[in-house]
Amino acid sequence: MSGRLPRLRPGDRVRAAGIVRTVVGWSGTLVLLTDEAGLTEGVRLVHLLSEADFAVLGQRSVAAPMSAATLDRLPDNVAEQALWWERQVLEVIHGLAPNAPAGSVARPGFDPAVTTVTSREKTKAAELRAAGHAVTWATVKRQRQRYESGGVAALVDHRLLRQPSRFGRIDERVVEAVRAAVAEATDDSTRTRGYVLWRARQILDERHHGLVAMPSQATSYRLLDKLTVGLHTAGSARTRRSVAAAPPAPFSRPRVFAPGELMEMDSTPLDVLVLLDDGTPGRVELTGVIDVGTKTVPARRCCARPRSRSTPASCWPGP
Repeated sequence: MSGRLPRLRPGDRVRAAGIVRTVVGWSGTLVLLTDEAGLTEGVRLVHLLSEADFAVLGQRSVAAPMSAATLDRLPDNVAEQALWWERQVLEVIHGLAPNAPAGSVARPGFDPAVTTVTSREKTKAAELRAAGHAVTWATVKRQRQRYESGGVAALVDHRLLRQPSRFGRIDERVVEAVRAAVAEATDDSTRTRGYVLWRARQILDERHHGLVAMPSQATSYRLLDKLTVGLHTAGSARTRRSVAAAPPAPFSRPRVFAPGELMEMDSTPLDVLVLLDDGTPGRVELTGVIDVGTKTVPARRCCARPRSRSTPASCWPGP
């Protein structure tokens, strides 16, 4: 073979050793080829090109058979959009839509024999705009080039796959470092928010050897605010430790429909001292029962707790 080597792309039909097959991909120096029966074989490029009858036959076929398999695990809307673009691009490349019946001829403006690919791209863009799609000629050209280089998988809009992040574009490694600094502050003496961020910067440098930088001061403080909601990191040490020691909340609350189906009871001390019958002072504790179904308090009681646990409590109906 003389001259430049042919540039093979997914979808190209090639002939070698008397067999016509379609290029469906690459694996190192292996060219993945599939025949009409769907059997795929890897052939080294040097061996493929050394065949005496090697040739690239005409235009690329409708699509690489293996490329559609990459869409199986994608959300339906993402896969449908990629396949929709494939139908548009194939008509630009070949002049016929992939679902055109046998013997069909290209529509005016899409016949490769009398039009250029640029002309067909512009015609397709105008057609899509007339149908209500915000598409430009540059978009059609870009999608055509992507398809020719990577098949239908290259048409996937990865923006639709991005999950919304609570912390925006902040590096996840920064988030983990701030979390670690907040966790350290739980049992320490109360520190300022600036100290917590300084400690987070230290942790980040220790873990990633100075390769990850903290965001701006304003962004860092916003991140700290989100990570310390309800934790009292820069507040009361007693409250902070109490919150940290609290048991986790239940995974979900039961659904209650009838009165009396679920009752909850809780006690809370009141900042009141009373004189008990034996003349000793004690604190008052209010205990209440709440009917979750009706959101009412069917029972309540105040008890005076003496200083000595051996002394029985004095209780009376609450107000």
